[in-house]
Amino acid sequence: MFGNDSNGGFQRRNWERTYRVDLDAVTKRNLHNYMGQELLYYNSMVSEFNSKVRVLYKEISDMKDQQEKLWLLVAQTGQDLRALSGKPTEEWPESFRSHANIIAKDGRFSISDRMMMIYDIAAAKAILDPNVRRSIAAEILRWVQPQAKQIGMANESSTGQMRSPLQMLQPMEIENKRHVQLNGDSARVTYDPERKATSIRIPYSKQEIVIENQDLTKMPHDHIIIRQKPGVIPKMDTPWQLTVKEGTGRYLLDLIDMVPYPKRKPRR
Repeated sequence: MFGNDSNGGFQRRNWERTYRVDLDAVTKRNLHNYMGQELLYYNSMVSEFNSKVRVLYKEISDMKDQQEKLWLLVAQTGQDLRALSGKPTEEWPESFRSHANIIAKDGRFSISDRMMMIYDIAAAKAILDPNVRRSIAAEILRWVQPQAKQIGMANESSTGQMRSPLQMLQPMEIENKRHVQLNGDSARVTYDPERKATSIRIPYSKQEIVIENQDLTKMPHDHIIIRQKPGVIPKMDTPWQLTVKEGTGRYLLDLIDMVPYPKRKPRR
């Protein structure tokens, strides 16, 4: 029932296979909702960085080590750091206690307004698996920091010229980026030898996704993508597919489901 739509070769790295999957109506509806939430978080982060990178380039490019770890933790949890400063450290979520030295000192909030603008980007509202929020944030930061450094270098040069144009990400429409991405920690894969079927449990559905006649537990994977068939405008009967990947495990910023069409200029 489920066919392999991808390459037949197998390598330990940069390997993937795609399978047709049958999903119940509730799971389809849930996945559509989470696709929208994933795009919402992606677009929010992209738009906010695009509007602030020229002003906060130093703070963005300098963020590393404990600051970066805290920023990714904020992304993962959606925690507003301001809400922690008025509470004793022992009442904080445990994951934030090791960062107390940069959040508050002597009971007073110690993060600057400029840095809080960056932490607020990570805390944007979106209902997503925490690991997915963190993965999106990590990749967008990895993309934006070189652009921020380039702005800083241009500002320090005598000419004020950039060596090359900025390469900024752009917000996407749901027609063009409509999928959910999960890393290996967000899905549980099991195999039933009697049924000869693999079951995949994901955080977005109470029902397991079943792939028959395949044992995916023997295949290395660190990334799962679920979507309707790409390259077409999806309809109710457009097939669903699940891609199992082994590679870097990073969120794929450049993964799109349909190439955006150029917007037509209104006639005068």
